[in-house]
Amino acid sequence: MIDPVLALCRLALGLGAVVLLGYGCFALLVPNPREFLRLEKLALGFGIGVTLLTLWMLVFSWLGLKLSLPMILVPPLALSGVALLVKMRFRSGGQRAVSGETPAPPVPSSSRRSWDWVLLGLLSLLFLYATFRAMLYPMWAWDAIATWGCKAKVFYQS
Repeated sequence: MIDPVLALCRLALGLGAVVLLGYGCFALLVPNPREFLRLEKLALGFGIGVTLLTLWMLVFSWLGLKLSLPMILVPPLALSGVALLVKMRFRSGGQRAVSGETPAPPVPSSSRRSWDWVLLGLLSLLFLYATFRAMLYPMWAWDAIATWGCKAKVFYQS
């Protein structure tokens, strides 16, 4: 009974680490992250985090080092934390507005918000379809996402 709960906790912590890593790099790359909506920041943080962790693991495998969870997560998360601290210190100390007023962030129109929800729903349906297809079909019929997931598990355990 406790195994599914632990698996969900590990999943949440892993996804949180990936998003935090990506958001640290996102904060450094984007000059004004306040222009983005929270959902956009979350999506960009996840995408950048996944990309960076994949490249980091590629470097590990290229060097022939054994993969372990602390060696995979601790150095990139430490760099991301330092990047966030540097960004926060720079923003609080160095930047001042030229005029007395600060410009308000752009408010998305209601039509844009509705399209965001439609596209988010379509992405959710796509991921659910791919997940259920991967679980129901035999291994030879899996799509590329499930196949790469299986290869990553074997790669991690070797």
